[in-house]
Amino acid sequence: MELETQKNPETFSSTVEVYSRDDRDLMRLGKKPVLKRNFGFMQILGFSCTVLVTWEGILHWVAMLAPRSYSKFLSFITGWVTLIGWQATTASSAYLGGTILQSTVLLVKSDYSPKPYQAMLLGWALLVFSVTINTVGSKTLAYFEGLILIIHVLGFFAIMVPLVYLSDHSDASIFTTFVNSGGWSTQALSFMVGLPSSVFALIGVDSCVHMAEEVKNATRVVPRVIQISVLLNGTLGLAMLVAYLFCLGNLDDVVESSATFGYAYLYVFLKGTGSAAGAAAMALIMWALGVCCLVSLMAATSRQLWSFARDNAVPFATQVTKGIDPYNERATVVGPETLRWGPWKVPGALGTANNLFACVYLIVMWFFSFWPASVKVNAESMNFSSVTFGGTVLLAMLWYFIYGRKTYVGPTVEVEL
Repeated sequence: MELETQKNPETFSSTVEVYSRDDRDLMRLGKKPVLKRNFGFMQILGFSCTVLVTWEGILHWVAMLAPRSYSKFLSFITGWVTLIGWQATTASSAYLGGTILQSTVLLVKSDYSPKPYQAMLLGWALLVFSVTINTVGSKTLAYFEGLILIIHVLGFFAIMVPLVYLSDHSDASIFTTFVNSGGWSTQALSFMVGLPSSVFALIGVDSCVHMAEEVKNATRVVPRVIQISVLLNGTLGLAMLVAYLFCLGNLDDVVESSATFGYAYLYVFLKGTGSAAGAAAMALIMWALGVCCLVSLMAATSRQLWSFARDNAVPFATQVTKGIDPYNERATVVGPETLRWGPWKVPGALGTANNLFACVYLIVMWFFSFWPASVKVNAESMNFSSVTFGGTVLLAMLWYFIYGRKTYVGPTVEVEL
């Protein structure tokens, strides 16, 4: 270290300054720095990632912004909804990875008969792989995330170029044709019911907030990564969407193909390339990106669980946080006056308008996320998200009154400045 300091005094001084600023920002939120900051700008961009530099994310925001009398209760409920949401997303991602692999096999082996238990076992195998990368291979996780970014961009061209070049193309009617297959009374209502499905593509933006305690210069890097991630993925996503629609062909055939392959886009790949092997190769790129996504989800979900256990809000909290230095004391965050501007922000009226649009958008998406896909609903087509969300809130409230109100007093304060 002395040699390095003598050879590169300016670089060493800059590094110390960044780490000191990161630690100071974290301690201002009452958290003790306990982990190495291994993630830089490019690695965290691989997460496709807020302004707050703690794993707890939205839980901490609610605790700081809610009225003091409701801060404890609201942050507890918010923490549980977020925790269950991340756990469910990770589990569903693993299961989807298993079913996509089954459907890919079906492309090249038509007599294959997929079984549900096989998808479950494949999902478990993917979870084991993700846990291994996040534990045994934790030192290489940052490099793995950088690799994800490369695969993400190269995979985009590896799929779009052959798809566009080999497929038969539709005309410009794809920009003016709206399909109301759900039987809704108006086209506008049909549009709003279908719109929440696009939100799934933005989940990655939230994942990096749960990694912020491990990001170098987090107050600058994470907000910038959020912006660049939305621009990058939005641009690539729009281009892929337009290309996909031009290559879609007959919509009824595509919808019917989902009964055979499970995923309609596999039929589009097969029809477009005219080659089962080519379609399978493109599908495997999608599957590989899904596995990379699962690794990132596992990283974010585990940190979300640990941070909530750190606040003594989950069962067996001491076992979850075992091995980490115990905190000195706990205290309720005092309110909005603890918020300070970070080094990177959208200033003035533009920032206010941006936040207002985000709030309105989230409320609208939250409202329509509970709607079913069609007017006629049965047990198979029912949207059970209202049941799962309501059940999570009710169970969290029950746990709060039984246990949480006695042990949970808000985000843990380990350090006071």
